[in-house]
Amino acid sequence: MQRRLYLIVDPAYGEQLAALPTDTARWVVDSPQNTPVAHRLWQERPRKAPLAGLTVFKPPADTPTEVLLAILDTVDEHEGETTAGGGYAALEVIGCAPDADIEEALAELDLRVTERTELSFVATSGTTNRPAQSP
Repeated sequence: MQRRLYLIVDPAYGEQLAALPTDTARWVVDSPQNTPVAHRLWQERPRKAPLAGLTVFKPPADTPTEVLLAILDTVDEHEGETTAGGGYAALEVIGCAPDADIEEALAELDLRVTERTELSFVATSGTTNRPAQSP
């Protein structure tokens, strides 16, 4: 399965949520700008696929980088290779740049940064165990 997940740690992302693909999982940090948009999108766009959805999570830390490091394992637990979805091929993070701590945490999930901009990046699988292979 070649799923791409979106993890938004930018508390001011807001209306841009509406432009993200709706056929995959999107995780967004709870904030005054993001949460109202997420609530509106839940009403306007009911989930049509079991592996697609928009999850709002409480920020477990203060900065976007700290939020990412704190929530990464939870996202993988819900979306990773041992779930019904069978894993994901790429994780797009919006709202922070990768640093050494982030790259180390990603490596523990067999992901490595393959694309980057000033405040976002994409991490993809480093080996064949992600995404899960069909028997």
